[in-house]
Amino acid sequence: MLPAHAGLPWIAAALFLTVCPVGLILPTTTALCLQRAPHAAGSASALLGTTQFLMGALAPALAGLDGESTALPMAWSVLSLAMAAAGCFLALCRPWRSTPDPLDH
Repeated sequence: MLPAHAGLPWIAAALFLTVCPVGLILPTTTALCLQRAPHAAGSASALLGTTQFLMGALAPALAGLDGESTALPMAWSVLSLAMAAAGCFLALCRPWRSTPDPLDH
């Protein structure tokens, strides 16, 4: 784990490795979500967009809690939002439950 006084190159590298996969994950998950609800694609798209904007508003507020002197609030906000995403996945998708795929007829 990086210390709170890590230099800019270490923080930039960690942030780069954290943010880069988002460009691959968001379009894929959006397409998969909309594929599950073709009859309500507009509502599903609106819900996804609203959630993305809310998380985009929440993340900088969490990262700026302790001022500009340390990167720990940013690290905690990234960790807490990642854990919230994992919790939503487990609560909403329930991967342990074997149900038939609604798209397979």
